[in-house]
Amino acid sequence: MIDNHKADEFLLEDNFVVDGEASEAKTASRIRSEAVFPYASLEDAQSIIQIMHAAGGVPLSRDQIQARIGGGRSLFISKLSAAVIFGLVTRTDRTFRMTPLAHRMLSDNADVMAQARVDALLTPELYNKIIEHFRGMQLPGREGVENAFRRFGVSEKQKDRARQVFERSALYAGYLNSARDRLVAPVIGSGQSVTTESRAITSQATNTEDPDPSEEKLIRGMLDLLPKIGSEWKAEERARWLRRLSNNLAAVYDADDDEVIEIKIRKQGD
Repeated sequence: MIDNHKADEFLLEDNFVVDGEASEAKTASRIRSEAVFPYASLEDAQSIIQIMHAAGGVPLSRDQIQARIGGGRSLFISKLSAAVIFGLVTRTDRTFRMTPLAHRMLSDNADVMAQARVDALLTPELYNKIIEHFRGMQLPGREGVENAFRRFGVSEKQKDRARQVFERSALYAGYLNSARDRLVAPVIGSGQSVTTESRAITSQATNTEDPDPSEEKLIRGMLDLLPKIGSEWKAEERARWLRRLSNNLAAVYDADDDEVIEIKIRKQGD
């Protein structure tokens, strides 16, 4: 995971400023926010991996990707940066590589693709905080949502852009309901729902009633996603799994406080 301002630095090094003009992402990096957020939507980020997939899924340089996607350089940088922040692309030396999440997002299986969109949406730590903050609540107006972004580290000048990109991304991932006034996880496959409605039904059930099998699957199904014991499992992928588990637990169990669980990656000794 790329923390704090590393996302911009990760992409803006090696002559990201062309002909003396700073890109939108470069300009944004000067207006420091404490939180990292994409400047392009999840759908925009997907356009990057679609180009890479069409090229055979092999590692590509920044220039090779831009030559295939076209458009202005500033917009391209925002899309590529978003692909990194959403966990769809990683950089090795001077090339960019699709992640396993990116391949799942382009799957022909509708359920796999839908779940991958949700996983990508939940990859940025800021988006996790926003979703948890408004869990089970009707979204306030624009000002109220932007205040939440400010609370979690987005600068005053960037809060409007951060909100707009988040809303477009949540809508694309199916996480924003049709009325666009609640953040509700989509129903994927048979029973993978973490809606606030299912939480309300469970909280009203008595101890003599059987638990909702769809909600049991929310927890037990996470175990099925664990990789084979002894295989490689990167910290970023483990953190993403733990965030999903945390969200599913929050959907099934009621909490009597307003505290938020944060899952972060840090190097040993930090």
